[in-house]
Amino acid sequence: MNEGEQKVPSLQVIVGLMRSGTSLLGHLLGEVGWARYAGESHAVFDVEEGVRKAWSIIEPELPPELQGSEGPPFCDKVLVPGQVPDGGRFLAGRAERVYLLLRHPLAVWRSLRDLDWEWGRWDYLIGQLEAMRRMVAWCPKGKLVAVGYSDLTTRAGRLSLFGRDVSSYRLLPKTGVPNWDDPEGLIRTGTIREMSLAVDYERAVSQVGEATGEEGFRKAMAIYRELVMMVGREDLLAVESREKDAPEAAKYLGLKKWGWYLRLDEWKRLFFTEVPVRVLEIGAFDGVSANLMLDHLFPHPESRVYCIDPFLPDPTTPEVCGQTREDFYENRRRGGHENQIEIFEGLSVEVLGWMISEEGYWNSFDFVYVDGSHRARDVLTDGVMSWNLLKYGGVMAFDDYEWKRGDDEFGWPRRGIDAFESVFRPELRLVKGGYRRIWQKVGSGQ
Repeated sequence: MNEGEQKVPSLQVIVGLMRSGTSLLGHLLGEVGWARYAGESHAVFDVEEGVRKAWSIIEPELPPELQGSEGPPFCDKVLVPGQVPDGGRFLAGRAERVYLLLRHPLAVWRSLRDLDWEWGRWDYLIGQLEAMRRMVAWCPKGKLVAVGYSDLTTRAGRLSLFGRDVSSYRLLPKTGVPNWDDPEGLIRTGTIREMSLAVDYERAVSQVGEATGEEGFRKAMAIYRELVMMVGREDLLAVESREKDAPEAAKYLGLKKWGWYLRLDEWKRLFFTEVPVRVLEIGAFDGVSANLMLDHLFPHPESRVYCIDPFLPDPTTPEVCGQTREDFYENRRRGGHENQIEIFEGLSVEVLGWMISEEGYWNSFDFVYVDGSHRARDVLTDGVMSWNLLKYGGVMAFDDYEWKRGDDEFGWPRRGIDAFESVFRPELRLVKGGYRRIWQKVGSGQ
């Protein structure tokens, strides 16, 4: 370096897949004062000149008081492999700290697909994961900090990572411009959404679960598993183990890629009771849900689940097939609940209409679970028609609040659920939000 030449500050770098939360991590690092961050430079980090170029791009984007001043090292974001053509040797040696950000490949792919980005291809993600693996192999363990996506998007994770919660952050100039497009508006609004590892995975599976059968996904997962093992974050694989997540469902037939029962302990805390319960489930699918309600939430032998399902092909849910009806009856037999689960085969609007007019159903259910059609108008209809069948003090749960397939957002369940809430809000007490919206019916109906 020539005398008088400006010294390049020490470097920290964030390495991760596109749409894995790298911008969010950069903002949080800046907010807690660990780094000076203003977005990525897209510089190539194979020689010292790359570091110098990155700083020249990033520094003007920082607030004036941080430009040219002593302070935390500057932090750049690297989207591999194009920016580390030497396999990461130089970057691993030059960086003061490397934050390796890990998010489940299926969730990343879902996010890219949602935005119709050209990088939403398995070959692209595989290339990124392979480059990350190479760089980790070269990175001294003392420099590497492995961060899970849920470490950033849950309060407990942020407390563990930063030593304190960070519930909001200031927008830095480069990433605060209009139309900066990041998931859930996190960067644009400064709002950090609470989303656990299980919720992030479940959300991805519910939208693009069919991708788990693709060869590209299997290759990506093989590299991802190797990565998390290399850095000692095996906990990030927990959602991949169906045996661990839902051992209680193992005896039943059918798909176990989604379902409230993947978080069974949480549902037990909310709803377990030893008194008889009467349940209405709209959307029976393969019967696993109804059986597990009786197995673990409402185990009294006089509890009953009344299921409604036409068992017809559904264009919004290709997993429903000719075998689904047979699986339902077989699962009822396996669960030993033939006398506790009653199935009404038909369209929900027809069956609910009959229940409303028939004696014995009005104001009779303790729990209503709406999980039938994914069309907004059908979801709204099911909720409204079920309302007078639900007791005051009872609970109504809507599944698939964040479900998104296709381009017509007015057809997504969320639209119907929001419409329901807007009308019935005075008599609703929110029990739980998130992928499933759960309310208790309160008041007297007067």
